[in-house]
Amino acid sequence: MKQLSRARTSRSHSTTVPSMRSHIRSAAWVAAPAMIETPRLTRRFTLPEEVNRACLEITGLGYFEAYCNGERIGEDLFVPAVSDYCKRELKNLLYPLRDNFSYRTYYLKYDVTPYLHAGENTLEIVLGNGWFRQRARNVEGEMHYGDSLRALYALTAKHPSGETVILSDGSESCSATEIAACELFLGEKHDYVTPVSDKHYPVQVVEMKTQLTEQKCPPDRVIRTIDPCLVWERDGVRLYDCGEVISGYVRLAAQGARARIFVHHSEELTPEGTLDFGTTGGAHLCANGEHQIQYDVFDTDGQPRSLAPRFLWHTFRYFTVQCEGAAPTDCLTDVRVEVVHSDVAITSSFESDSEALNWLYEAYLRTQLDNMHGSIPSDCPHRERLGYTGDGQVACDAAMLMLDTKSFYEKWITDIIDGQDKTTGHVQHTAPFMGGGGGPCGWGGAVIEVPYQYYRHYGGTDKLLLWYPAMRKYVQYILTRCDDGLVTREEEGGWCLGDWASIGEMRLPEPYVNSCLFLRFLRELSEIARLLGLPADAEQYDTLFEEMRQAVIDKYYHADTGDFWDGTQAANAFALDVDIAPDGRTLENLTAYYEQLGYLDTGFIGTDLLFDVLLRNGKIDLAYALMTGDKKGSYLWMKRQGATTLYEYLDGGGSHCHPMFGAPAKYLFRHFLGICKHFITEQPRIEETLRISPMIPRAARSMSGSISTAQGDISVAWHREGEQVEISVGIPEGLRAIFAYGGMETELHPGESTFIFRER
Repeated sequence: MKQLSRARTSRSHSTTVPSMRSHIRSAAWVAAPAMIETPRLTRRFTLPEEVNRACLEITGLGYFEAYCNGERIGEDLFVPAVSDYCKRELKNLLYPLRDNFSYRTYYLKYDVTPYLHAGENTLEIVLGNGWFRQRARNVEGEMHYGDSLRALYALTAKHPSGETVILSDGSESCSATEIAACELFLGEKHDYVTPVSDKHYPVQVVEMKTQLTEQKCPPDRVIRTIDPCLVWERDGVRLYDCGEVISGYVRLAAQGARARIFVHHSEELTPEGTLDFGTTGGAHLCANGEHQIQYDVFDTDGQPRSLAPRFLWHTFRYFTVQCEGAAPTDCLTDVRVEVVHSDVAITSSFESDSEALNWLYEAYLRTQLDNMHGSIPSDCPHRERLGYTGDGQVACDAAMLMLDTKSFYEKWITDIIDGQDKTTGHVQHTAPFMGGGGGPCGWGGAVIEVPYQYYRHYGGTDKLLLWYPAMRKYVQYILTRCDDGLVTREEEGGWCLGDWASIGEMRLPEPYVNSCLFLRFLRELSEIARLLGLPADAEQYDTLFEEMRQAVIDKYYHADTGDFWDGTQAANAFALDVDIAPDGRTLENLTAYYEQLGYLDTGFIGTDLLFDVLLRNGKIDLAYALMTGDKKGSYLWMKRQGATTLYEYLDGGGSHCHPMFGAPAKYLFRHFLGICKHFITEQPRIEETLRISPMIPRAARSMSGSISTAQGDISVAWHREGEQVEISVGIPEGLRAIFAYGGMETELHPGESTFIFRER
């Protein structure tokens, strides 16, 4: 499996933008005629002299590219970041929606000083459908925002004689482009044979009720390139293998003969060695009558061209290139793959003697990154592409630990809160809202869980204070969804899931799962309230916790056995996670059950809780055995099926690029290596002591890893040789740390320290 690059650093799109007064709120939204699939808006303007500084504030819906005097501005892709842009007419929803949202549109700022000159200049904006006019996939309902793509901009230029401000105002003209079709879930069709009409149409000034917000979260960019391997060539069709599941697109260099070129994508191959579209949604019939298959079409004219989609990504490992009208050797000179996702850096490294753990670390990171577009952590990056609050809250802790995601999650938390009903406090199952089903706590609870994990990693009570009213309102909502002290329902006509995606039927009662999760959120919110100086609120949450704790015990605890529910599917872990088990039998039963079972029968929530509970209670060897086992329902089983990313179901069902079951990858650092990044405190900084205490399984021989922090890298490596264990710890300057192992505790000094222990 190919190694991911750790050293790459995120680049901000706004670091060099001149500081100038913002004018974008004085501009007018201008819309292209609805019949143009991919419009180009053109604005000509005159500058009296050479500019000293110039800034372009701009947005376009769904996605935009901007050009100044023929040059592309910036390297950002799929901007602006997707959000709940404005109110829309929702039709044929799979689940009911009665809520009132907040609406927001992001804009970007660019330094355009180098692009401008005295005299006449031209600004061009090419618009793609993106989510704004996504009409093909309608499983969750018809959710597009309108028929006309639109843009908003303000260009401010400083020159010796003063300032010139160019605002979008309806004086622009609009023309068609060579992109004849642009569907987010399907692909693009480019026609370079039929001449593009030179007819220019007027634009229309339209009203948009939305909150304009400068985009601070990372845009999507080309992160790396792959030279794919040619597997076979038959009758003008070539099959390629990227070696891993990636999100991005194929880029072709074409010239020579005219041809129609098709590029089809899939995660898997059929037994016959052809593309298998099943795991990426191919069985679904779209609104336009096509099956949901990711493919692009290019009609080429024989001129040298670089061919790739411009306003969407695909997710795939395998792809075919089919040429009609010419042989591939006559019309193609190069085939490469560009990996695209939100520009976040990998801030961790891991290696061990375990094939399973190495694969889990790499597969989780690859899966998570494939699912990061528009600063949304999606469930899968092809079939649904939705910011599910269930998948997102379970995996957020791991993502924050191993990736540089501060501004990414600030944006997604804003999405969650924007979609919360302003009266009831109900939280949607997807953020931004694109439909989808879920449950009251395993999904909606993201409004508490994600901000809580954000604070643990990045600190900042100012953010918690901003988000706290939404958390409090959510608790008030859940209390209206309870019967006899248990969370029993959500919205009428919608789903009320508990755990999800287990091997076989999910048997855990939904009220049990949701009530245990709500107990967890009450405990977290009590901690947050005390951090914010709200002791009365904290006491209310503590009281609620005790009341619901007893209700869960009364309903689901079996005093004769010590089990909650029937003990399967990590039922006991849910209770142990919130410390409500009356005695030690519950942990004993959990341990005995999984020692005998030997694989994960859990849903995506229970899987994470199971590992956490086992490790926090010293069941190191059992947790290690479950993580490294090879039965169906294990990580190593996935790897041996040829997987490079995580499956939606542990037995291979569903999509093959879902990050949720990768959440336990964080325990490689937090427990086995003993590294925990949760030591950030408030300003002015009062240095806390980091405790590094590795848990070394008896079946493991070596493990090493590091985590980047604001202070520098923290690293731990250990190696067992016979009865001797050697442990090395690296600590940066400015960080106080204690090392604890084998009954010994000692303060660590900056640099590397090595300890040797003899095990009995």
